[in-house]
Amino acid sequence: LIMPEELPNSLTEHQLLFGGWFIRHKIMLAENGKRALFILMLGLLFYSTYGLLDGAFITGVTERARTAALVGGLINRSDFEARNSPGPLIFGESKSFPGVAGKLDFASETTNPNRRWSAKINYVFTVDGADTRARSAMLLPLQTKILGFFGYEGNAGASLPVLKIISLDWARIPPHQISDPESWMAERLALTVEDITTTIVPVGSKRLFKTSFVLANNSAYGYWQLPLDISLRRAGEIIAIQELTLTSVVARERRLVDLYWFQDIAGNVAVEVKPAVNVFDSAIYLR
Repeated sequence: LIMPEELPNSLTEHQLLFGGWFIRHKIMLAENGKRALFILMLGLLFYSTYGLLDGAFITGVTERARTAALVGGLINRSDFEARNSPGPLIFGESKSFPGVAGKLDFASETTNPNRRWSAKINYVFTVDGADTRARSAMLLPLQTKILGFFGYEGNAGASLPVLKIISLDWARIPPHQISDPESWMAERLALTVEDITTTIVPVGSKRLFKTSFVLANNSAYGYWQLPLDISLRRAGEIIAIQELTLTSVVARERRLVDLYWFQDIAGNVAVEVKPAVNVFDSAIYLR
């Protein structure tokens, strides 16, 4: 006799019952599976359709409006750069007038219209296609300065000089260090020119034009060197220029300055004296 447990691939009673149940209900299970898959497909279709409609017509409208509002509040880079970049310098007409020993002097008044930018310029004057020696100048914020050249060895009939900028470097005045550049400069440039006199000094067969004035340093700052731009003007037009540097100018000092002009200057003229010191350079101040 062969015992049941010795039969190959023998099944337990539970397995036989489950097999019988599955055979009897497999058609119903297949139908129910199809129904479940159909319901899942409908749910996914409904969910995706709702998401599209919601994004197009419901919450998506509000979200797009909020995003646009956020973007609209951002700083426009082009506008920001335009507002925080220096404006161009304003160049006046270049002039030529007799200098010393038959030579020519050139001048061009240049204005820096920027409140928070200083400009360092390297420049030449071009006359009849030839360039003069290069010179440099510093223009402080809102400053008008004479860009000059002295002693051009040309004839008096040469064409008018043309100012040519070789290089231009801007330096921004940091607002976190200097909140009001105008007041800051005014405090350090409290210089006044007083008691201006002009006289004619005979020297042999010639005569010199002498200018005297008192420079008063009304500030609390002293300077190792204090460069000055001096110009003679007639009816507002420059007719002669000089540059002068005073040394060791202490606070509250009053100093008499004498200047001699070797050009033949006649008639009534006005004397204009302007400081040309870079007050943003800490090395210029007396300690």
